[in-house]
Amino acid sequence: MSSVEEGLYLLDQLTTKDKKLCLETLIKIFRNVVSNPNEVKYRSLKLSNKRFINEVWQHEGAQVIMVASGWVVLENLVHLPEGSDLTESLKLLVDNREVKPEEEEWVAETKIMGENRTALREEELRRKAMEEKAKEMAKLKKDLAERKAIAESIVREHRNDIENRRTDKPSIAAPRGSGKSSKMSDMVKNSGGGG
Repeated sequence: MSSVEEGLYLLDQLTTKDKKLCLETLIKIFRNVVSNPNEVKYRSLKLSNKRFINEVWQHEGAQVIMVASGWVVLENLVHLPEGSDLTESLKLLVDNREVKPEEEEWVAETKIMGENRTALREEELRRKAMEEKAKEMAKLKKDLAERKAIAESIVREHRNDIENRRTDKPSIAAPRGSGKSSKMSDMVKNSGGGG
């Protein structure tokens, strides 16, 4: 058994969640180095990096895998010397990345879920909002149809008025009365008052 396989065996002792997170982070670290072999930043990991510590370095299996793959610990960082090849280690990690939960981590199929009052309330509010929106849309469509009918009626009446005003013979304006200009006072009967 290679040291990388021993490290994988040690990772099997972790919870499913921790093992999955550790493996995925290791795969990402190894892939970065393999994809960018000349990038120094991918070959040095600070031991002050909380994410690296929490997801990888705190697990003995991960340390065994990294050291077996060529990583060395220097003061406050883990470093991979140039010329180290992570291809085989990466292949082993990828081949073992599928993590299945242990039996004690399974959720019983008979588990009864209680009502989530918040979710029910949100769903009820969403349903009411959709009903209100549907009513509003129906009202707007009805109003639009009424306005369209009114506009069509006005256009029709306007056309009828134009048709009714047309005559075959043009009218000639003729003065009323004797043809003299009159004052308003002459046309209105004197009804008393001021004058």
